[in-house]
Amino acid sequence: MIEVTRAQVAELRGCTPSTVSRATLPKTKSGNYDLLNSEVWNYVISPAVDSIIRDLEKTIKSDHGDLSQEELDAKKTEVEILRIEKQNRKLDREHEEKSYSLIYRNDVAIGFGAFISGIKNNFLQIGNRVARGDNKLRDRIEKEVGKSIEKTIKNAQDEVQKIIKLELE
Repeated sequence: MIEVTRAQVAELRGCTPSTVSRATLPKTKSGNYDLLNSEVWNYVISPAVDSIIRDLEKTIKSDHGDLSQEELDAKKTEVEILRIEKQNRKLDREHEEKSYSLIYRNDVAIGFGAFISGIKNNFLQIGNRVARGDNKLRDRIEKEVGKSIEKTIKNAQDEVQKIIKLELE
């Protein structure tokens, strides 16, 4: 039990003590009011609740203007359709990912990076293996293999760019 006086109830409610007396609220044995009593509590907070409701109504009206209920329902339906379409696109994308029909660009880039690194590391050693001490021959082989590797990588990058442009169109 939380006992409050008539003046305290008036202060909480924002009215005069005589207004509290006219409200005929249930009193405790000591003549005060029990704040935990639902009737007293509702009386104390009703101005605040009414104020909040008015503020919300103003906010809603300012957000939606003077739209009728039918127009609001139409907007709600439109938003719901957009939400469902977005959810469907998400589910389609997840399905494509699970069926391996869709691969993230970062994964492709990592794969190409590993492939390019492997080609360079393996093919550039051909000069050492073939020349066996002949430095001029080794340098010529490495130069030609290096050119071939760079040309192959450039062509692969160009093809990937073409594929990406086709997908975006």
